[in-house]
Amino acid sequence: MNKPWITKLGRNYQKYFIRIVPGCEIMDAIKKFAELPENKRKFITFSGIGGGYTKVKLTFSQSEKLHGESSSTITVPKNEMLELTSFQGNITQIDGKIFVHAHGVFSDKNSNKIYSGHVVEAQLVENNGLTGEIVAEVYDVEIDRIMDEESGLPLKFTSKEYEKNKKFPMNDE
Repeated sequence: MNKPWITKLGRNYQKYFIRIVPGCEIMDAIKKFAELPENKRKFITFSGIGGGYTKVKLTFSQSEKLHGESSSTITVPKNEMLELTSFQGNITQIDGKIFVHAHGVFSDKNSNKIYSGHVVEAQLVENNGLTGEIVAEVYDVEIDRIMDEESGLPLKFTSKEYEKNKKFPMNDE
């Protein structure tokens, strides 16, 4: 039976508030936050909400590898302004490079449509954009993604802390 991967995140973490301002692209802001010297190579989780987004692009990018179908991408029409009702994810490393894994749920005000998936981009409207409000937690631990041979995707994790703490009951191989 497969078991979950468990590692300690520790007690040492910092919380940050990130405000996305009009004209700012949310994924770019998250990546820039992760690139700050004090955040490099750290495990980061985040969640947020906001309103006034356009240029929204979402995808289920793993579908081709997992299901043999072409990757589906949703691009919301640029003239449609959306509310960001849920935004969450984490930041790890793949081969020393920052990897942002973000999911988002957006809704429109006119037809009550919901758009959701992996967030590729979402820009806050330049003049009429409201805000994006994100809370990020930066943990004093490094977590790297590694390739899962079965799926061909970077779904496995490793960390120095995991190597030290393989004695978690569920980590017994």
